[in-house]
Amino acid sequence: GSNGVDGLNGSNGVDGTNGIDGTCSVVTLAPTSTGLGYYGSFFSTVIQSNAAQVNKMTFDTTDVANGVSIVSGSRITFAHSGTYNVAFSAQLDKTDSGQDDVDIWLSNASGPMSWTNTKIDVNNNNGKVVAAWNFFVTVTAGQYVELCWYSADSALRLYAQAPDTNPVRPEIPSVILTVNQVN
Repeated sequence: GSNGVDGLNGSNGVDGTNGIDGTCSVVTLAPTSTGLGYYGSFFSTVIQSNAAQVNKMTFDTTDVANGVSIVSGSRITFAHSGTYNVAFSAQLDKTDSGQDDVDIWLSNASGPMSWTNTKIDVNNNNGKVVAAWNFFVTVTAGQYVELCWYSADSALRLYAQAPDTNPVRPEIPSVILTVNQVN
């Protein structure tokens, strides 16, 4: 007999590489774009007077645009269906004393859009306030929205101004509008 167990002859572990053996390959992913990219940037270079009735914010200048346009001066018109962020800033100004309310809301072809109104106060003669916020709107191709405003005081307006000097400062648009597709 033997003094011990005759052991198996084999390896002490797994014979192989320590990692993935092979060459690196480049994986090309399909584009993930969902068609986003429609946009527009517009503004107004003129003072917009208050007719003391429902007013529409108008835009006379297109900065850049792709798939969004201004039709009939005030209609923010979408060439493609989707959800868009509609952001604006309006330079409110009054030319008389006292305090006045201004309502600003969205409207479309069916009329005022529910739950979009905001009321802001403008105080004092030559008091200036900037109204600036945004809305998400879901539209189909060809639809439009408009920014509407109302104040009972005919002395309230959307104010534009020529450039200043000493020091030089740029013009003030009465309304600035940017529109970006988000979905």
